[in-house]
Parts: sequence; C-alpha cells; structure tokens
Amino acid sequence: MAKVGYINDRASESVAAQSRKVRSAGASRIAEGGIRILLGGCNPGDVVVASSLASLGRTSDEAVAVTLSVHDAGHELVLVDEGIDTTEPAHAALFQHLAAVASIAKARKRQHTGGKPKLSDTDVARAVGMY
Repeated sequence: MAKVGYINDRASESVAAQSRKVRSAGASRIAEGGIRILLGGCNPGDVVVASSLASLGRTSDEAVAVTLSVHDAGHELVLVDEGIDTTEPAHAALFQHLAAVASIAKARKRQHTGGKPKLSDTDVARAVGMY
C-alpha cells in the first residue's frame, strides 16, 4: 500500500504548496495531470493523498466526482487540510456521505424548472374575477 500524491495545477493553491503537503503526509510519489493519469498509475490498495478537498476540482461538484472516482477505483483517500484519512474507521463513511450529497444535488438539478409555474387562461380569468 503506497501513498500517491495528487497535485492539481488548476487548484487555487500553488503546486509547490500542494506538493509540500502531500509529501509531509507520506506520499512516496506524486501524480500530476489529472485524475485519470493518477488512477491509471495507482496499484490496487494505494492511498491517494491530496492537500484538500478543494484541490480535487474547480467546483464542489467536480471535487465530489473526483473523490467518488478514487473510491470507485478501489483506493482510499487522505485530505491533509481537512484531516481526513479514509483508512481510519472514523473517516471511512466519507465516500457514502459524498455519494448521498451528489445524488441529492443531481435530483435537485432535474427537478428545477426555473421561473414561476405557468397559469392557464382559465386560472388567470378566475383570479382577475376574484380581484
């Protein structure tokens, strides 16, 4: 079980700062260039180390998607800034919580139609008559 650091050059934190954090957390090697490259270079059971949840994506949806990709690929995750290590039993539920958040967000996006509900001509006439 090796620790592999993930550096995102599009994150708000500098690459040097991210590299320093993942190395201090025990990452023996660092992968740059995207989550697919990282996961392609990981062996089964490896632990992905990132400086923070925010460094995993530009948006919260993207960060959650990357986190779930790490889990789906069979790896654990360490988030240095948040103090989360999914190899520990107390943090193992992170993936389940993020999957629930992602499904709720997806359901809300499907339900939102935007704007006010449309009224039929009959309803408008009735409302005008009541006024």
